[in-house]
Amino acid sequence: MNFYALRRPWIILIIACLTLLCLVSFNLIRSRNLHSSPADINLPLSVQESDRLLTRELLHILEDDVRQHYDQNTLDLIEIKPYAQKFTALWNLHLQKNDLLDGSLRQTISNIGNILYPWLTAGSSNSSMDFLESTFTRERGIVITSGRQQFRLCMHLVYSLRTILNTDLPIEIMYGGDDDLTVQERNLLASAGDDIRFVDVKKILIDPDNLIELPGSFAIKTFSMLISSFRQVLLIDADGVFLQDPKVLFENKQYKDTGTLFFHDRIFSRKPDETIALVKNWLKNTKYYNDILKDSLFFEQKTGHEMESGVVLIDKLRTMSGLLLTCHMNLKRQREQVIKPIFYGDKETFWLGYGISDTRFQFAEGYAGGIGRYRLNSTTHICSLQLLHVDESGDPLWINNSLLDFKVANDDVYARFEAWDYGAEPSSWTSDDDCRHPNEFRYGTPTRNITPVNTEIKGLLDKMIHLAK
Repeated sequence: MNFYALRRPWIILIIACLTLLCLVSFNLIRSRNLHSSPADINLPLSVQESDRLLTRELLHILEDDVRQHYDQNTLDLIEIKPYAQKFTALWNLHLQKNDLLDGSLRQTISNIGNILYPWLTAGSSNSSMDFLESTFTRERGIVITSGRQQFRLCMHLVYSLRTILNTDLPIEIMYGGDDDLTVQERNLLASAGDDIRFVDVKKILIDPDNLIELPGSFAIKTFSMLISSFRQVLLIDADGVFLQDPKVLFENKQYKDTGTLFFHDRIFSRKPDETIALVKNWLKNTKYYNDILKDSLFFEQKTGHEMESGVVLIDKLRTMSGLLLTCHMNLKRQREQVIKPIFYGDKETFWLGYGISDTRFQFAEGYAGGIGRYRLNSTTHICSLQLLHVDESGDPLWINNSLLDFKVANDDVYARFEAWDYGAEPSSWTSDDDCRHPNEFRYGTPTRNITPVNTEIKGLLDKMIHLAK
C-alpha cells in the first residue's frame, strides 16, 4: 500500500470490508463442498453473526469519521473530496448486493448522505437512501429543463422529438415553480404527444435553508437529472436539435462501459495558469486523474471549455456519487463563489464532480464541430453559432444552439444549414468579422473541405423549421 493510501485510513477500512467479503465467500464455497444438501450451504449462525458485528463496527467507524471531521460550511472542494470518495466506495459496495453488508451498508450510506448532502431530504421525513431509490422508478427517458425564457425553444424540441423523429422515449420537463413555467405553457408542451410529464423541482427539493435556491439558471439541470424518475437519464437542453432518434445514445459503447456519456465543448480561448492549477489540485490523487489529463485540451491550455452540457447521459444507479457531488457544486454558495468566478454555467461541474469523487466517466470522441452557412465563397470554413456532435459512425447526431439564426434576438430568422465539419484542427473556432453576429464564429481548417449538408439532413431540418414557424 502506498503512502497516500496510508494517509487515508478509510481506504484501509474499505479494504477490510472487501477482505471480509472474500473470507465469507470462501467459507460459503467450503461449506458448499462439505455438505451434500443445498439447505446446508449457509454458514453457522455464530459465524454469520460475528461477521455482521465486525462489518457493522467498520461501517460505524467510517460514518463516525465523516460526522466528526467534515465541515459542511466550507466551500473548498478539497474538504468534501475524501468524504465524497468514501461515499463512492460505499455506493459501489452497495451495488454488489451482498446480504452480509446490505442492511448495515444501506444505513451507513443513508447517514453519510445526510451529512454530505443535507439538502437532499431537508424539509421531509425521508432518509437520503429512500430519496435516492425513489429516483429509479422508470428505466430510461429524456429530461428537459424549461423556464419561460426557454419556452419557445422547448416547444421546438419537444414537437420535433415527438412528431418528426417519432421517439417514444418518455419525457420529463422540469421547471422551478409556476412563475418559471405557467400552466398554459405546460398544456401547450403536453399537446406534443404522449408520455410527457411535468415536474416542479421546488416541490421535490424543499430547500427550507435556501441552500439550492432554484431555479438558479443553469443549476437546475443537475438537480433535475437527480430527481427525475429515470434510472438512465438523458438531459437535453431546450435549445437542442436532434438529427436522429436520441435513443441511439443508450447504445453508445462508451456509455455502456461507464454509465456516462459527456460531450466536449468547442475549442476556443484558454484558462489562466491559476485556474488550471486550482482544478489540478481538486483532482490530485483521484482514481482517474491520469486518464482525465491524458486526452484533455483544457489541461493543455488549448481551450478554455472542456465540456458542454447541452446533452448529458448518465446511469444514475451506476454513478450516483458523481452526480451528487456535481449537484453539490451547483448549490447556491458553491456556484456563486467557487464555480462562477472561473467557469461559465454548470457544464464543467459534471466531469469535475465525477472526477473528484472517483466516479468513472467518459467523453465522446472529439471536440464540438459546427454546422452553418458557408463563409463567403469558402469551401473550407463556415460561419456558425451552432455546435455539432456526431454519432459513433461520424454522422451528424445533434446540434446545440437551436434552429434560430441568432436565438438571443428571439426573432423569426432561422439558421442556414449548408455545410458541416467535425474534428477539425485545434483552435479551429475563431472570431471573424465576415461572420454576422457577435457570438458567431468561423469554423473549419484550410487543409480540408467542409461537408455539404446532404438531402436527408436538409429535409429533416426544413421540416423542423417549418414546424417551428
